[in-house]
Amino acid sequence: LKDLADLWSVDIEKDLTAYLTDLHLALNAEGHNVNFAEAAFLVQNSAQYYSKKVEQLAVLVYTVLEQVTESKRREMQKEGNGDFQDAEFNAFEVTLHELD
Repeated sequence: LKDLADLWSVDIEKDLTAYLTDLHLALNAEGHNVNFAEAAFLVQNSAQYYSKKVEQLAVLVYTVLEQVTESKRREMQKEGNGDFQDAEFNAFEVTLHELD
């Protein structure tokens, strides 16, 4: 949970904006060269953080969908409809499995 909180606390936009501002100032100064290795490193790390955020979000959504599906299944069993032939429910399960 701590890793998840740390992951979402990183403000990628703020860091990239600060870097671009510094880069713009450096380009306006005479005799300053762009450090492409540093820029590439920043872009690569930003992409990794963003990727991890997207992955964690997908895991959370998948978990919620599984819980909703299980809740619907239990509800249908309580109602005595154990065959699960409800078209809407089956379509929902297909969508759930497509995310996997």
